[in-house]
Amino acid sequence: MFTILKPEMRRFVEKLDPYLTEAGFKIDSRHPIKDWTALARDIYSPQAEDPAFSSELNAYLWLASSLFGNNAVAYQISRNTSPQSNLDSLMEIKKRFRKEIGEKFDLPIKFILNLEATGNVYHEAHGKQGILRVGDVALEDMPQEGRWDYFFFKYMHTSDDLANLQRETEVLKQARIFDRTIDENDWAKMVHFQTFVQPKQGEYKE
Repeated sequence: MFTILKPEMRRFVEKLDPYLTEAGFKIDSRHPIKDWTALARDIYSPQAEDPAFSSELNAYLWLASSLFGNNAVAYQISRNTSPQSNLDSLMEIKKRFRKEIGEKFDLPIKFILNLEATGNVYHEAHGKQGILRVGDVALEDMPQEGRWDYFFFKYMHTSDDLANLQRETEVLKQARIFDRTIDENDWAKMVHFQTFVQPKQGEYKE
């Protein structure tokens, strides 16, 4: 089994671990993802055949990489129950984690993105065309026209079902994600510095 910590999780590097261990999962290993954008496009390729989903995915990837970089981390995890039971538990963890982390840390922050400024092709169903305002007051001295949409961060990825788990596991294997491992010493440094960039020898000295 695997789960992925997306780039926005670098703010909360260690926060997911207790959710997993409390549910009986063992974190067997951690693996660096150096190009989350490319991997995400492969993982979500079936859904991205829908133009609306593809538009939303492109905007999310642009926003996440702009704010948090393009690194992520894959966990390999295990538990002595059936694969379906494991997936069901991971889905519950994902829902609870997103809700609790969002309420605790992101409640004061809203991400409103001008889709036209990202350079991505967006679906006509997304966003609202116009000038961004609070009440009747534009947010800039020179009002900016754009197509605006709201985004929230989802923090982690888990497979939706067993078929997707098998396909996505193969995607990670083909990308050789599991060939590189983060040891405990490096992980402790990454937690300390809130980064998903794996340290090299001699770096990150205090």
